[in-house]
Amino acid sequence: MMLAFADMMKKKIVMPAHFLRESGGTIGTAFENFSNCAQRLGVYTAQDYVDILRKLNAFWDLESIRSLNEDAEKARDYLISLPADWNVLQSV
Repeated sequence: MMLAFADMMKKKIVMPAHFLRESGGTIGTAFENFSNCAQRLGVYTAQDYVDILRKLNAFWDLESIRSLNEDAEKARDYLISLPADWNVLQSV
């Protein structure tokens, strides 16, 4: 579970709106425009994303899971650090 969760986060979760296309089916700026508007309006922000990850980490109590192999331990450390890392990126 730990390895799968970390792999999913490293590959990035793609929001359904990411697949917005311009007329004619081309990839343009539709998603970027949508994302910028959602952020400015406060509909769904990067902070919401961070909050969801914090809640998942707490719900699954990742910090207290023990007896992991080395790879799973690294994955757990990565997942636990993500919310703080994202907050640092947002403040730049």
